[in-house]
Amino acid sequence: MREIIRPEVDLATSDQVMALFNWALLTTIGRGKHYGHCDAFGEIDLPELPDEINRHFPTPNPHSQSVRHSLYVTHELDHKTGQPRTRGVIANVMFNQNEQVDANLLYATHANYHIVNDGTGNLSLERHVTQTEHGPHMVRPIQSGGYLALIEQLVEMESLLAQEVVRHAAGKAAGEFDVTFDEAQQVIDTCALL
Repeated sequence: MREIIRPEVDLATSDQVMALFNWALLTTIGRGKHYGHCDAFGEIDLPELPDEINRHFPTPNPHSQSVRHSLYVTHELDHKTGQPRTRGVIANVMFNQNEQVDANLLYATHANYHIVNDGTGNLSLERHVTQTEHGPHMVRPIQSGGYLALIEQLVEMESLLAQEVVRHAAGKAAGEFDVTFDEAQQVIDTCALL
C-alpha cells in the first residue's frame, strides 16, 4: 500500500472544537426544538458564506431560479435513553446550499461539521460534504414498484452503508475530513454572529 503524503497544514485546535461544541449546545438548548434523537435549531438564512466554507459548494447555474444558503445545528441524543451522546457524533453544524433549478428540481449540498467524541472525552472536528437531488422524478420508482421496490431499496441501502464504513476509514486516513484552523475559525465566527 502506498503511503499517503499530505502537505502540512494547521488543523482545527481542541479549543476551537470545544468553542463550536459549546455554541451548538447553548444554541440548541436555548433556542432550538427537542426531537427524540436530537435538539436542533435552524434553517437560519445566511446572506453569504465565508471563503473556507464556500469552497465546498458547487457554483450554482446562473439560470437557476434561486440559491439559498442556510445553517442548521444539532446536539445529538442517544436514541434509547434520550440523554446526550457521549461517543461518536455528538453535535453537527450544517451549512446548506439549496439551488432551485426549476419548479421540479432542487440541488442540495450540505457541508456538515461533525463534532466527534472518541469516547474518552477527546473532541475532534470532521467535515463531510453531501449532495442530493430532489424532485418528483425521485419518487416515481418507489410509487411504480410498490412494497417490493421499497424492500429492494432497503437491501441496497444496507450494502451501501457497509461500503460507506470502509470508505470512511480510508477517507479519514487520507485526511479527507480534516478541517483546517482557518476553516474552523470561519465556522465559529459565522455561528457567533447568529
